[in-house]
Amino acid sequence: MNENIKNAYKLNNSHSQSGFTLMEAMLAFSVICTIFAFFPLVMNVFYEKKSDGLNQKEVELFLNQAGKEIREAKALNETWRKLEMINRNGETVTYERYGALIRRQVNGMGHEVMLQNVEGFSFSVSGEQVEISISGKDGNRLKRVFSSRNTVLLQ
Repeated sequence: MNENIKNAYKLNNSHSQSGFTLMEAMLAFSVICTIFAFFPLVMNVFYEKKSDGLNQKEVELFLNQAGKEIREAKALNETWRKLEMINRNGETVTYERYGALIRRQVNGMGHEVMLQNVEGFSFSVSGEQVEISISGKDGNRLKRVFSSRNTVLLQ
């Protein structure tokens, strides 16, 4: 009889203990969640596009906008660091370099960033032509000449 009890005890203890407990499953899940949480940050480091130069699409958009405003301006005023235009509505539109940006203001208010990563911004008004020159931090230089018909040059 004593032998039967020993055999029954061996049967009960011979079960495999290789399964997961709830605590182990929660720990594994939290490790996986932590890895997935940091995955976008790690990918951003590897695929981050570091550009200190002028973006070609931004430059084209800026030049198109500036050209349209120059053509439609009633009057132009060239100051030391600013190009001021008076539009049809009587508003004064100003383009100026502000740090590494070119910004646009209307009546001296607002801060509309037109172009980023700018190293140099210059312009010259002569007769009916306005020449805008831009140089980026990467060394790229662009120059464009616009016609300003029906415009008065203010001094």
